[in-house]
Amino acid sequence: MPAYEGNVMGAAVVDDNDGALPTLNMPQILLAGLQAPLPLLFAITLPFGLVLALLGHPLIGLASCLGNMAGDWFVQGCYRRWSRTAAIEDDTFNLRRIYWIVAARAAAACWAPVAAALLGGSPADLVFLGLMACLLLCVSVAQGSLSPRLFLMSAAPVLAGLAVVIAVRFPPLIATALLLATLMLGGMLLMMSGGVLRILGEWTAVRDRNNRLIERLRAERAEAEEAREAARRAGQAKANFLATMSHEIRTPMNGVLGMAQLLKRSNMDGEQRAQVETLIHSGEFLMSILNDILDISKIDAGKMEVEALPQDLTAFADELIGLWRPTAQQKGLTLDLNLSPDLPARVLMDGRRVRQVLFNLIGNAVKFTPEGGVALSISAEHEHLRFTVRDSGIGIDPAVLPHLFERFSQADESVARQFGGAGLGLAISRQLTEVMGGRLWAESELGQGAAFHILLPLRIAEPESEGCAQAAELDAGPTEALSILAVDDNAVNLMVLEQVLGALGHQVTRAVSGPEALALAAERAFDLVLMDIQMPGMSGIEAIARLRGQPGPNRATPAVAVSADVLSHDKDGYLALGFSGQVSKPIQVQALVAEIAAVMAPCAAQTAFAVNA
Repeated sequence: MPAYEGNVMGAAVVDDNDGALPTLNMPQILLAGLQAPLPLLFAITLPFGLVLALLGHPLIGLASCLGNMAGDWFVQGCYRRWSRTAAIEDDTFNLRRIYWIVAARAAAACWAPVAAALLGGSPADLVFLGLMACLLLCVSVAQGSLSPRLFLMSAAPVLAGLAVVIAVRFPPLIATALLLATLMLGGMLLMMSGGVLRILGEWTAVRDRNNRLIERLRAERAEAEEAREAARRAGQAKANFLATMSHEIRTPMNGVLGMAQLLKRSNMDGEQRAQVETLIHSGEFLMSILNDILDISKIDAGKMEVEALPQDLTAFADELIGLWRPTAQQKGLTLDLNLSPDLPARVLMDGRRVRQVLFNLIGNAVKFTPEGGVALSISAEHEHLRFTVRDSGIGIDPAVLPHLFERFSQADESVARQFGGAGLGLAISRQLTEVMGGRLWAESELGQGAAFHILLPLRIAEPESEGCAQAAELDAGPTEALSILAVDDNAVNLMVLEQVLGALGHQVTRAVSGPEALALAAERAFDLVLMDIQMPGMSGIEAIARLRGQPGPNRATPAVAVSADVLSHDKDGYLALGFSGQVSKPIQVQALVAEIAAVMAPCAAQTAFAVNA
């Protein structure tokens, strides 16, 4: 009987089954309640044998002791053997043999005092018989708590022995009265045992309800586990889908924007230049929507990282306003910048993320302002840096403000139809602000314009030294001509890289696969390797691992990961895989030049040191 030991009412229940109590059949319950330690039973038997000897019946006392001890040994052995098989054997058969062995054991217990009363008949013998009958009937009542039938089988031999002695030792009239009293005693004891049985029945009902509840909770837990696993699989499928879509969208956009940027550098008239700029602006707008979706996935996955670097607030704000001023001027709007006099010159913040949030807020302000103007204000408040974008536009219904920062939310459907937008920008902006430890909220009324406030932790950076400023200017300038191995399975991407880098004076060697790149790298030395990540057959990660692991002229050559998948690895992840840097597709010429300069800077320093030495 696993998880169940001892007396049925005082059972020790081991909770190895989520709290479910065992479901036992009647034979199991009876056998568990009837078992008792043999030493205790022997200790109870011996004194009664001694009493019989003292009352003048030594042979009956000796026979009683030996018979009861032998009976206890046999009966308890049967109980233990039957307990091991009670769960699988027929209940009716088990109950029948239990009842009869209980009756036999009761008869063996009461024969000695009955015999002493019949043979001796002294008042002492009768009193001893009465005491033994009381004791045995108490045992019957206890057993009757398990089953009324068990009480009858246990009490019947005792009551029968009393009836025989009464009939033999007393006159008929007195015997009749005593037999009636004995019958009343048996009925009363049966009622008592039935009351205990009802308590046991109630306990059984509670146990059954508990077990049904446990089963229901198990089923619900299994459903929850299945739902959690389904959510995990869905999340993984979503991540895989976004990574694939990121690659599939960014790869052709790399060709579109790359060629557009090259075309912009060529000789064109004013109208053609405006058309190319429109093409570039539209492509960048499409990429901003894609980046918003990817940022949501990063935040949901807990992979969004904040990189706090020293930032010149004045230059930062001027650049941001400069990006939107032409658009504002086309709409006849003013675009003002207000910097607080007590604003620190340099602060520590994630400039890219803050620029992304403010770019979105200023863009919305310009979009939703038909006349008047937009202003960006930056101030320092105690331990916080405050950005406020205020406009004189159409305003927002206060009832909409609580839902304004929800994903895919617009002020109303008419706004979505009139002004467009995916409804992601504000949700992303608030989440990015919270990731940076700040807060974003809005204040507005219909027709009264709107104000969006950003509050970020203020951390002041050390002033930039003159030497660092000069070094930054040098890094931003053109690098010397390099021999570059460009690896990409997409011919358009290779053409973009070749023309962009060729325009900067670099010599480009093309490879369309990882094995071809390894073969070229084994033949000649290159100054830099630009490696696409997702390629059929051999990925860029596998190719760079083999390049680093085999001897050759390019084992230590700097390598830049060129990836359209911005979810699987960040820059630190690519550095850990053996790359020296990383740029994302679509490739921005300025970002590519800056990354090449950063990657080649250590090599230039080593060359200069070797020359000076």
